[in-house]
Amino acid sequence: MSYSDLFLSGDLFGTLENQKRSVRDYVQNLSAEQIRASSPEQIIEHVVNKLSIEPLKLYRDRAQKSLTETTVETRDWFRYGMNEGETIRVPGVGVTVRVPYTGEPQLLRLQGSLVPSERMSADVSDPVDGIGSITLNFKFAQEGLTEDRVKQTIDQRLNSIEQHINGQSGLLDQYQRELTRIAQEAVHRRTEQLGGLHALAKALDIPIVKRPGTPTFEPIPVVRRAPKELPPVADNQQSTGFAISDDAYLNILRAIRAQGRTFEKAPQTFHQFEEEQLRDTILANLNTHFEGGATGETFRAKGKTDICIEQENRAAFIGECKVWSGSQELVDGLRQLLGYLTWRDCKTALIVFNKDRAKFSELLDKAPEALRKLPELFVSERKQDEPGEWQMRFRSLEDARRIVTVQLMLYNIYARSQ
Repeated sequence: MSYSDLFLSGDLFGTLENQKRSVRDYVQNLSAEQIRASSPEQIIEHVVNKLSIEPLKLYRDRAQKSLTETTVETRDWFRYGMNEGETIRVPGVGVTVRVPYTGEPQLLRLQGSLVPSERMSADVSDPVDGIGSITLNFKFAQEGLTEDRVKQTIDQRLNSIEQHINGQSGLLDQYQRELTRIAQEAVHRRTEQLGGLHALAKALDIPIVKRPGTPTFEPIPVVRRAPKELPPVADNQQSTGFAISDDAYLNILRAIRAQGRTFEKAPQTFHQFEEEQLRDTILANLNTHFEGGATGETFRAKGKTDICIEQENRAAFIGECKVWSGSQELVDGLRQLLGYLTWRDCKTALIVFNKDRAKFSELLDKAPEALRKLPELFVSERKQDEPGEWQMRFRSLEDARRIVTVQLMLYNIYARSQ
């Protein structure tokens, strides 16, 4: 899209006030079925995530520039010996600057606390995977043109855009602080309203009938916005290796989790599977989801038990499957997993199946504790919402400065003998 006038097409303060009212309207329009299917905390978190506004951020160090020959219209009668007021075209240079940005693109239209002193035009692309671009076009007459003049003109324009972005920050910070409070009040009011309706229906002995065509709702999903990472600034250093993105890693874990829960729902069926058969079942499910997809690679077995995705003969993801046979065997499995990895930022999963212990809850304590008690390897742990899972970071066996992420995932396929 093309924005002819950056920061001149609306008022940010008024827009945010309207957005606050839309929070109340959004909650008020949630159906009784949606409210009953979700806890107040779920609804509040859902509303806050849905109606949050991500501030703009420019990444000037990732800017791409190109140069072309062109002609420039000028009225410089003093330089070119023209009649005063006459317009002619002279040889020129066109410079295009493309700057990545993150955040809400509509903010580029809205005026914050700073009033624009000049009209600024740009071509703006909407974000893809969280990253968009602002393209600025400049034209200069070739005669007498210097590198410093081009650089100064570009810097002045980018400085001006960043000043306007900074002028929005106070209003956006205030909106974000108030958003949770407004959502809480709106959910409380809607819940009370529905409670009164149900009390009246109960007193009158009248059943509340759903409107025709009203769907049955699952709990409202909470979509968390993950920050997007831009590629690093290009340099002449050799790459340290291939690493899958955080989003791809999460998708892989979701697919493994879904298969693991399928195992748990039918323990009589899967209890008889050996370690390698369990691995192959997960492997087949992963390739159904990912082959030719976002990862662009095919999962395959490497060695006896691990699941591997590679690029240029280097593992980007490894999943090691183990049947629980004790804490020491689990530690050995971790060391085996770390032994595969010789480059930074590798993401992995250690998938453990319980086939023989009736008291699965004991394993939920023993397994993560066994890995935490490795001071020479254990670095940190991130809290997980998924039961039976722990995300830990360990030092590589080869290089202590390299950190490996390990998702420990436990599944219970114990089946009591008949």
